Amino acid sequence: WVNAVFNENWENEHLIASLLVGVSHFPYKDFNPNGVTMALAALSHTSAVVREAGIRAFEYWEDKQYLHILRNLRIDEPWLNQYLKQVISDIESL
Repeated sequence: WVNAVFNENWENEHLIASLLVGVSHFPYKDFNPNGVTMALAALSHTSAVVREAGIRAFEYWEDKQYLHILRNLRIDEPWLNQYLKQVISDIESL
């Protein structure tokens, strides 16, 4: 049902960003595969707020298996790109 709410409210950037941040506070295995799918979808959203929530989800999950996804992102906003680089560095150091 969480994934359905996420999909049905795709245009409400604050709702889906908040929903994704909430999901990311649980181990990714608890919402597998929907949590990861939601985070992946968020990375393609037009809103930087939603893309930040997608990156934050991977940051909270702290799993090196997702580094290849983060390393392949192209972010135009300097502040968000800097955040992405920091998340990648933090996960690499685990």
